[in-house]
Amino acid sequence: MIGTRCETTWVWVVMVVVVILAAAMAAVVEGVGWPEPELEALRDERGGLVALRDALRSGRDLHSNWTGPPCHGGRSRWYGVACDGDGRVVGVQLDGAQLTGALPAGALAGVARLETLSLRDNAIHGALPRLDALARLRVVDLSSNRFSGPIPRGYAAALGELTRLELQDNLINGTLPAFEQDGLAVFNVSYNFLQGEVPDTRALRRFPATAFAHNLRLCGEVVRTECRREGSPFDAAPAGGGGSGSDGGDRVFGARDAAAPPARWRKPIRFRIARWSVVVIALIAALVPFAAVLIFLHHSKKSRVVRLGGGRAAAGRHRSGR
Repeated sequence: MIGTRCETTWVWVVMVVVVILAAAMAAVVEGVGWPEPELEALRDERGGLVALRDALRSGRDLHSNWTGPPCHGGRSRWYGVACDGDGRVVGVQLDGAQLTGALPAGALAGVARLETLSLRDNAIHGALPRLDALARLRVVDLSSNRFSGPIPRGYAAALGELTRLELQDNLINGTLPAFEQDGLAVFNVSYNFLQGEVPDTRALRRFPATAFAHNLRLCGEVVRTECRREGSPFDAAPAGGGGSGSDGGDRVFGARDAAAPPARWRKPIRFRIARWSVVVIALIAALVPFAAVLIFLHHSKKSRVVRLGGGRAAAGRHRSGR
């Protein structure tokens, strides 16, 4: 009886050891199956995401959630992260996650297959992230944050697959890059501090003026606003106009400018009308008391005549009574 129990125990021990060894061998085989460049890419990918995690504070407690590998097979193990069938990260979406802080320069640089980056409705400050190395990016939404500084030129030059760019409601300044992506379908840079002429590209002409509204000073054909030559003594007049005979290479006309007369001819007219208005008002103000005096004298004379007439009538009745 005792021997049978010992044999049963040893059988269970051997089975457990075999299972552990099999799992270890499977892990080793799986690791060996990955080419070295692929393993390096996975390490870089995780390193870029960890750099993002460590630089920001979040109400979602990313430090406790973003641990271990981000993907297991084709499924994500991390909050706000999407993976493809190869176990690679293709999306980071942390909208309204109460993120605060500034993005480090190397954040997300190793996430080579990233297609979607959405960090909207947070409180991230500092410069916009450099995304030049992420050639597969299609969606970039960094709206409703506190990003400042210029828009990196790489957003227009390096992101050839870009279909959506939303940067509205930030503190971005500088000029607008020349976006020429044919697939760009959603674009918004409103409520910032951008200035200068909007590049007249086919991609940007597709969007309404509201996509550029509420900035410091944007002008050009795209936004239907005239650009004026800086430092000119005729800033109030359209640039390039006048008797110089030049066509005005710096002048950009909007749809409403073609039928409107030059502003410099309108202003003197408004000035003369205002001046004569003041003169007329002054004359009316002077005539009012004069007219009041005349009316007062007229009523005084009339009341005096009435009194005199009444006195004479009373005297006549008194004589007749006698």
